[in-house]
Amino acid sequence: TLDLVLDTIAADHDLKQYMPLLAPSGRIILIGVTTKPLELDKMPMVFLRQGVQGSLIGGIKNTQEVVDLCASKGIYPEVKVVPVQKLNWVMEKLHASNDSGVRYVLELKESLCTEAFQKAGYIPPPDFKVNTRPPSYEELVATLKVYAQQVAFFGFGVIFGMVLMKGWYEHMERQANGFQQF
Repeated sequence: TLDLVLDTIAADHDLKQYMPLLAPSGRIILIGVTTKPLELDKMPMVFLRQGVQGSLIGGIKNTQEVVDLCASKGIYPEVKVVPVQKLNWVMEKLHASNDSGVRYVLELKESLCTEAFQKAGYIPPPDFKVNTRPPSYEELVATLKVYAQQVAFFGFGVIFGMVLMKGWYEHMERQANGFQQF
């Protein structure tokens, strides 16, 4: 499970398929703008405290200012350009850990030619093992505490809502009978 998913897809897509990837309290940050409203299953989000947030990165002018500032201060990303045939290797490295903060860039121009494909042959995708261990006792207790808090807040909200509605109905009834209370 992931604490953060950075969604940079700038086209309409189904966000629901990414929600199961999130850990409790995980977030999906939307950077790519879409035209259709999001459709999400709300119950898992509520009970697992997951969220979807948006972030604007600014326009070309703002981006250029940041790039210029970084260049003036000598701040550069560590980039490794690799041929597309090494995509599985890159994915395995990133899956294991990217503590060094290296940004891998796939070189496509020379990599996606017929000769390169013939040399590479078929390379199966990496086999990522999903952590399927059952939750610990402590994790279950923590989750149940959150559920209990959410049920209590929900109950409080229902009762508070009922009290407000009762007061509103009484107020409307008084107005209908010609009484006004100041």
